[in-house]
Amino acid sequence: MKNHDAAVEAIKAAPPVGVAGLTVFGVAISDWAVVLTILYTSFLLIDKLPTVIERFRQFHRWLKDRK
Repeated sequence: MKNHDAAVEAIKAAPPVGVAGLTVFGVAISDWAVVLTILYTSFLLIDKLPTVIERFRQFHRWLKDRK
């Protein structure tokens, strides 16, 4: 379990360390907020895409059955 605990701690430390490191190289925190928001939104959309496709298919079948 030591490797697992070390990995969890590394993941917890990654965002602040990454932001601090990139701020030193000239990337502003506000820019990172925009980039992370875009990535987070993209992951949410990708996660929900199969559900949306299935609902469209159900709606199409429903319309087809009504005719």
